[in-house]
Amino acid sequence: MTLENIIILLTVALTVYFLFRPTSKKEKEQFEDKDNWRGGF
Repeated sequence: MTLENIIILLTVALTVYFLFRPTSKKEKEQFEDKDNWRGGF
């Protein structure tokens, strides 16, 4: 394996992890909080 392939695999793995990881209870509460601008309106 070349270094380029390893970097691509790591990037894809981290992207998939952050997209599909289960959200914690704290993150869910922050997202649903009405005072939180990131959560939308």
